[in-house]
Amino acid sequence: MKKILIIQFIITSKVNRYNTFSDSQTYKSNENKNPFIKRIYIPKHKNGMLKQAYGYFFFAWKAISISRKQKYDIVVSTSSRLMTAFLGALIAKRVGAKLYLDIRDLFNDTIKEVLSKRFLFILLPLLRIMERFTFVSATKINVVSGGFVEYIKSINPNIEPSLYTNGIDEEFINKKFFTSRKDRLSKILYAGNIGEGQGLSKIIPKFAKAMSDSVHFTILGAGSERADLEVKIKNDRLANVKLESPVERTKLLKIYMDADILFLHLNDYKAFQKVLPSKIFEYAATGKPILAGVDGYAAQFLRDNVPGVVIFHPQNLEQMISAFKEISNMPEMFDRKDFCENFLRKNIMKKMAEDIYSLEIKT
Repeated sequence: MKKILIIQFIITSKVNRYNTFSDSQTYKSNENKNPFIKRIYIPKHKNGMLKQAYGYFFFAWKAISISRKQKYDIVVSTSSRLMTAFLGALIAKRVGAKLYLDIRDLFNDTIKEVLSKRFLFILLPLLRIMERFTFVSATKINVVSGGFVEYIKSINPNIEPSLYTNGIDEEFINKKFFTSRKDRLSKILYAGNIGEGQGLSKIIPKFAKAMSDSVHFTILGAGSERADLEVKIKNDRLANVKLESPVERTKLLKIYMDADILFLHLNDYKAFQKVLPSKIFEYAATGKPILAGVDGYAAQFLRDNVPGVVIFHPQNLEQMISAFKEISNMPEMFDRKDFCENFLRKNIMKKMAEDIYSLEIKT
């Protein structure tokens, strides 16, 4: 069998998601080895739309400048936002390469729920053109949620998307998260983004106020809606809600250990019925009970794959209170060994890498 020398060029950014978070781990460029890794510095932001747009165009300009120096056979673009996928399509088209898209969010589907009609009137027609160009340009498309498949095929019916989901890191597999409940109050933890997509400010303050004698909420994260959540906590004088900044992974593992219940919530938007939050995999690996305000594909995935989950409809306070009472009478830990084996990240990534490699083999 003919051996193929694979030379990898990786263009990515340095950590910049949260203005308040600085990871102590140093991520450096590696421009003299295989793989070649170029990390582009992007100014930190507070998730404001204009700052995010500026950050993207800065990254795109740098990425295009770097890519001009090379010839590629396959371009792989992983994208939670349409613009990164679009950038990958532009580069692939310029060099005549095959394009492998890894789609982690349906940007146009989501933005219709978030932006005002005035902005949609201006932006959506252009975004739809860019989305169609991107998906039609792809040789292969992977999605992280089965809820995305129908949407992708409606734009490019000639493609059959693969499904390689998010996964569980090995550090979670070998960690013991069990701690016996000792406090009178149930300790509920949310760890993740605090944005429009999560809708935390619409449910947590109401729930914490109604259940002040039963729960203590810790919210760990940052995002565009954090300030709004902070104001509501302060105005309602919620002593049983603590809002903390993001932390490094090693500290997060200890925080998971101390929690009794892990909380997950998506805003009550039609677009979010298609998504599968990556946080599900991390939460499930701990073995802790999960209180989930989700609908659609995410709710079905949890029912089918993860024991020890109680689901309520997003933003429904009465259902959340009922779900909490149900979960309070459940075991403190659940055996999710099969789930962890099925969704170990390194195994998923190996299969995905083989899928990408197959594009070159077929030539």
